[in-house]
Amino acid sequence: MKRKIILSDCDGVLLDWRTGFLDWLPDHISDTLQMDALEHENFNNAFDYDQRHIDELAHEFNRSEAISRLAPWHDSVEYVKKLGELGFRFHICTAMGTNELCQQYREYNLYSLYGDLFDIVQLMPVGSSKASWLDQYRDSGYFWLEDHVGHAQDGAALGLKSVVVTDSSNSQYTDINLPRTSEQTPWRDIYEMVLQEYSL
Repeated sequence: MKRKIILSDCDGVLLDWRTGFLDWLPDHISDTLQMDALEHENFNNAFDYDQRHIDELAHEFNRSEAISRLAPWHDSVEYVKKLGELGFRFHICTAMGTNELCQQYREYNLYSLYGDLFDIVQLMPVGSSKASWLDQYRDSGYFWLEDHVGHAQDGAALGLKSVVVTDSSNSQYTDINLPRTSEQTPWRDIYEMVLQEYSL
């Protein structure tokens, strides 16, 4: 039987980056927020800034102390801990930048919420492909949890059991041939998939 290792993205899977960013943003910009647009993934719809400026603000947020206090993603705490009790360990790959402070803040946030369940927390440059990191797990059949459809597809192509964690940023992708979670109880769904896969 394969080892009890789960590969996972972080933002939109374990942590609620978007809400944290939107809460942090008003104190760091001067323009009025268009509140009806805050739910959109493309922050150009919400703020009178160009994409480059929004990206710069996102990078600033990722280096700020606020990144250490992100809320958990939906029902993740209960089910991640249950998986930990069953002996599962998590290897994390997160494309939030490679600054040393980012690493410290991210690890603090994860350990504070979930406990000591993380053997690896690998940071990647923002927007980078995760395929090179995933390649070390090629054909392992490990679960790979992602909200980014492209990264999930990369994992599936490498022989991983990719699961798309559904939210408003990816719900329009209805034709992908990968398992996906519900939007409100993603980790209950993941937990049940893992139990079935490992015959637990």
